[in-house]
Amino acid sequence: MTTEELTFRRERDASEAARNAADRARGPRSVVMRRRRSDWSGEPRDPAEDAVWQAQREVIKAAAGSLADAGARSGPVVDLCAGVAERLGVGDRERSCLLAAAQVHDIGRSTMPPSVLEKAGPLSSADWSLMCQHTTIGERILRSVPEMFGVARIVRSSHERYDGRGYPDGLRGIQIPLASRILLCAEAFHAMQRERPHRPARTAHEALEEIAENAGAQFDPLVVAALMAEVAESRSALRRRFSRR
Repeated sequence: MTTEELTFRRERDASEAARNAADRARGPRSVVMRRRRSDWSGEPRDPAEDAVWQAQREVIKAAAGSLADAGARSGPVVDLCAGVAERLGVGDRERSCLLAAAQVHDIGRSTMPPSVLEKAGPLSSADWSLMCQHTTIGERILRSVPEMFGVARIVRSSHERYDGRGYPDGLRGIQIPLASRILLCAEAFHAMQRERPHRPARTAHEALEEIAENAGAQFDPLVVAALMAEVAESRSALRRRFSRR
């Protein structure tokens, strides 16, 4: 079986698993339809609709379960996205989609062959071309659950660069959804602090320095400023807590 056939089969299986689990978790159809209408109208949602939304997040997390370290890193990324979103005044609905996307943005990577994901050296052009498809694959998997359309949009654009040199669409600046710009920056901050086969882990200070150096190129400068303020405040709160002991 070729790499392309294996990727297609994994994507198909993940989409089918997500749809089947969503059908079981979704509950009455009337609740789902109210959820869709409230998404478009901006009307307040009742608790039953929020329960459906939570169920969809759990469904997609389950479908992405083959990513061994997803659970280990999703919490800090979600928390950082929440703090940055609050500083930038992101609305409630977009914030909900952002936090869901922060948990499942790498779902498309679950379809990538281990030989590519775990490669110790630089990726070949063919490997890189395959890896660049993970955002669109993730979008397709997420869109298989209708309530996740907003999340799918964020995931698709989660590797677009502020200078227009990202993928898959080459969007630039404010063409990129704000939630995707936040997710890219938060995920990069945490990714830099993890050891990879081709490089050692960076310290939090080193990661912040690299992000600052790439403000206006890879990252939105406003998002970078908000992220740095959020990290500084979190560190200060942590120091205060330990100083009382």
